[in-house]
Amino acid sequence: MNTENVVAMDYGKPQILNTYKIGILDFYSKLKILNEDKQYRIEDIEKAIQRGDIRASQKDLAAFLNDVINEISLAVNINHYNVRFTGGGSVVLKDIITNNLPKQCSILENPLYTNVNGALEVSKQIWNGENNG
Repeated sequence: MNTENVVAMDYGKPQILNTYKIGILDFYSKLKILNEDKQYRIEDIEKAIQRGDIRASQKDLAAFLNDVINEISLAVNINHYNVRFTGGGSVVLKDIITNNLPKQCSILENPLYTNVNGALEVSKQIWNGENNG
């Protein structure tokens, strides 16, 4: 949650595999500082947003997503790839991703579980490969 993992595929083959040190916790850290008088812990920020105790405007979310895109843009131009967002940050940024980014950008189904589901699929492939060979 404090990183962005990027895989850029070209004809089914990964061309770029990078991890960037920016994630939704960076956004929450900024909100924590802006609301330091309330003495929130970083893990309480998301709940405070959901309750309406902290306001995270669409403008703030768009600015953060822009920070993420700027960070990854040296390796990936989102205009040249189909980009799939996943993880908790994508849930928070869903409206910005779907309304402000190019149409080839979207959020994967069940974004909170895609890493786990992907690891399960890889494990199945490895397990089946070992049993067949």
